Amino acid sequence: MHRHRGAATASLVSAVALTFVACADLPAPPGHDGPDPASPTAEDPALTGDESPLTAGESTTEPASGDDVTMEQAFAITSRAVDAYQGHASAHGARFAVDTGVVESTRLEIRADRTWQIHLGPDLLRPALTPDVVAFIACHEVGHALGGFPFKRTPVQQAQAEGLATGQYGTVSSAESQADYFATKECLPRLWSAEHAANASFRETVTEYAKTRCDAAWDDVEEQDLCYRLAAVAEDFGRWARSGDSRPAPELSTPDTTEVTVTKDEYPSLQCRVDTAFQGALCGTRFRGTTIPGLIPPYEQVLTFSPEVEAAAAPDACTEGPGSRPRCWFAPNSTEFDCSGIPELGMCGVVDGQSAVVTCTPDTGVQTFACLPGTTCAVDEDGWAGCGF
Repeated sequence: MHRHRGAATASLVSAVALTFVACADLPAPPGHDGPDPASPTAEDPALTGDESPLTAGESTTEPASGDDVTMEQAFAITSRAVDAYQGHASAHGARFAVDTGVVESTRLEIRADRTWQIHLGPDLLRPALTPDVVAFIACHEVGHALGGFPFKRTPVQQAQAEGLATGQYGTVSSAESQADYFATKECLPRLWSAEHAANASFRETVTEYAKTRCDAAWDDVEEQDLCYRLAAVAEDFGRWARSGDSRPAPELSTPDTTEVTVTKDEYPSLQCRVDTAFQGALCGTRFRGTTIPGLIPPYEQVLTFSPEVEAAAAPDACTEGPGSRPRCWFAPNSTEFDCSGIPELGMCGVVDGQSAVVTCTPDTGVQTFACLPGTTCAVDEDGWAGCGF
């Protein structure tokens, strides 16, 4: 089926300083350029917001200068993405802000005072960084605030869900891959749809794999050109994340064939992330207005696999076929496994006559690990089950 994507453009923002705050009708909170002391998680950078778009372990290279992009340019590109979504933030009593030099890792901090702060860290300036990759990363961070279902499910998001009832936070953070999906399905088309000449240049370089799928999804030439550019940035992001790593960068023609049984809210494989970004380029279903898909009361349910939450978000995504979220991280109609009766730190059991460790998590279900011959499972003084005793 061919579709036509409604064009939406965003105005360019001129960056005159390395801190950007818009939406002047909202009062600026004290100390808005850094972590919010009022936030219960602000003291721990690992818990303050969403992780760097560079997956831990994906590359061993130390942060270095980007090939052609300075931090000032990255700030301007991110500011443009922020400007495009300030109206959405205002609809939720919130505002986006951007800063540099405050934290080491690029991430979004969703604050209790309803500031959605994008921190640009030095980890951004890696080899293989391009302006389009910066735009993708910026849109990924915006997607954590506005991407909606599925949501992350850590204690940080628990605080966000609880705070919504008292006017705090303004959102609950979307899952990592949902933020990738938002970036190419919603945000980058909003930024790039009017850049016809730049988009058309990708017609000469697009791979046959991407071209075939983009042409099948879009019948309008300008929409096809935009899809080619989105396909290119998906692969370029993979190269950026892999820079300095001996492993080859992911390619669109080698999709991750893993199928999860429960939706993964943290990072999947890098190949899966690249696949997800490409699927966003193929999806013609746009968000309806400024609603955050699936963010419905009672807000505690967004941290579960509530059928009501999934149903509320379904009209804002492609739910099957081309453009749908890959099964390497997204499982429609997920339900958590019942781990009742199995301690959080595991227990001992027997599998085929062999002593074994038994564990269970809501995401992966029950797993058993047989001990090596000659060893047995036991629970130590801290409550951990393990072999070798």
